[in-house]
Amino acid sequence: MSSFDPVMLADFKAQGEGIPMAVLLSGRPDLAIDFAKDIGAVSVNPSARFTSERFVRAAHANRLEVMVWTVDDPDEMLK
Repeated sequence: MSSFDPVMLADFKAQGEGIPMAVLLSGRPDLAIDFAKDIGAVSVNPSARFTSERFVRAAHANRLEVMVWTVDDPDEMLK
């Protein structure tokens, strides 16, 4: 389950479904890692526009996967 809506994700987590969750991000990811950890998400999925090496390292240090969206350019994918 992934969503841009933090309230929906928190509500979904509260139902105890046990389905892996991801936090989708369309803007700056400043608080996303803490929120993802709080709700037990498995990944944070930021827009390519706001993804940085620092963010990816911080997410990985917190045992979160990072799945960047939308990347259509092959050179950008390699980054």
